Amino acid sequence: MKENGLLNWTPVAPIRMFHSNGDEIVPYQNSITALDYFQNQGADNVELTTLDSLAHAEAAVPAIIGMIEWFDSIRLNK
Repeated sequence: MKENGLLNWTPVAPIRMFHSNGDEIVPYQNSITALDYFQNQGADNVELTTLDSLAHAEAAVPAIIGMIEWFDSIRLNK
């Protein structure tokens, strides 16, 4: 598990994480921990979008739509 950890780097590109606080498979606290870690490392371009009270599978479509909209907003602002 330690070798698969994702908290040994600091993002330099913008990142937006999507996670539901109702996820019964992947603990929502994982995203809170990652966000806190990245911000404490000086990353000021990391965001967490909370999908409220959706189960793991239910959150997939809203997360994908949110991701596409976010990518489009970056692409269109260039």
